[in-house]
Amino acid sequence: LEIGPAAYEAVRGDPRTFVVLPDHVEADVERVVGNHDGYAVVEVLGQGVRVAEATFRDGRATVADG
Repeated sequence: LEIGPAAYEAVRGDPRTFVVLPDHVEADVERVVGNHDGYAVVEVLGQGVRVAEATFRDGRATVADG
């Protein structure tokens, strides 16, 4: 799966959205919010929202990242 840095950052700016291969969408826990050349953008649903938000990292380096 190839995606440019700006596109990836735009998707991951929201804790509920992820990039997946088009044939890796799990319709029972995700909904497609965008289709692009070679990948789909999905939003998690249901209980997955709480997990995604609880484990979200905004991409900024921390001391723990070294």
